[in-house]
Amino acid sequence: MVATSYCKMTCLFLLKRYRICWRAGIGAIACLLSWWCGMMAIHELGHAWGAWLSGGSEIDIIVPAVGFSRTTIGINPQPLFVAWMGASAGCAVPLVMAIGSTIVWKRVGIMIWPQRWTLGWAGFCLLANSAYIGLGWINHIGDAGDLLRHGACIWQLVIFGLVAMSSGFWIWHQMIENRRADSR
Repeated sequence: MVATSYCKMTCLFLLKRYRICWRAGIGAIACLLSWWCGMMAIHELGHAWGAWLSGGSEIDIIVPAVGFSRTTIGINPQPLFVAWMGASAGCAVPLVMAIGSTIVWKRVGIMIWPQRWTLGWAGFCLLANSAYIGLGWINHIGDAGDLLRHGACIWQLVIFGLVAMSSGFWIWHQMIENRRADSR
């Protein structure tokens, strides 16, 4: 009984004392969860676009809030193209959105999406897709395994991973540097 009430008092004290950190932590988790779901949705839409462009049919996309997404294609005439389209669109679409919103904001003065959020999400998508493809060949998992089964070379996956990862880290670095410059 005493230990339980002491534990409650300690928890309440810490929550009151560090409520800003607690709120920031919840905000960070919510932000990462929304980035994760958005990244998976764009990645899977890339597979669907690839299947549609190559004449595939019976396309089923599943994007859970927590966990991993997947796209099932009944008739897939170009499986290598469809597999590449997931990671390619998963990197290109957020990047185009970030660049587009930056151009509109700088030229017109209208902020379409929150600038840092869009850039952060683009960097996150690049990093997630780069790790998925660039390291997935090691255990032949997911799309990397599909790419290898359908004729892609390991060096192509590694190059994709390196370019996307470098770009993602560069975007995050620029975002941090711009924030530092704004605070001066």
